Amino acid sequence: MVYLELFHGRHSPNEELDGWGFEGPVLGPFPFIHITYGTDIKLAGAYYDSLGFDKDGYVQFRGAYYGDISTFSEPQEHDFSTKELLQRIKETQEVFLTDPVLLVGDKREWVKLYCEWRLKNDAGKLSTKLYREWRRLKNDAGKHSPDDRTRR
Repeated sequence: MVYLELFHGRHSPNEELDGWGFEGPVLGPFPFIHITYGTDIKLAGAYYDSLGFDKDGYVQFRGAYYGDISTFSEPQEHDFSTKELLQRIKETQEVFLTDPVLLVGDKREWVKLYCEWRLKNDAGKLSTKLYREWRRLKNDAGKHSPDDRTRR
């Protein structure tokens, strides 16, 4: 089984970064990953759409653009160097199974962008009550500094 890690994230392809950008999700596990002509990334058995490279060479995924991708095999729990990676894999899987309203105050940039993307694309599927709650939480989160926000 293999994983795909997205990193060096940005909000748009033309965003100027001071550093390396933000860490993205770690997707997987997959039986295999297939890349076609440097344009499409097909994830076998994926619970999300295939990925692709835009005209600038970034991988666009759920509201963010990533400059780098990495593939790796199943990390071993006893390997000390993979503990952080195992945690990121677990968190990524939890994010995709959690209602976006509960993640509004999350500090990870890719999670914020994913929530925005999901709510924009699934807005017709959200109940009016849920959408209003999301708007209230988003507006409330904006009144505090990023360090004051906590996951709701």
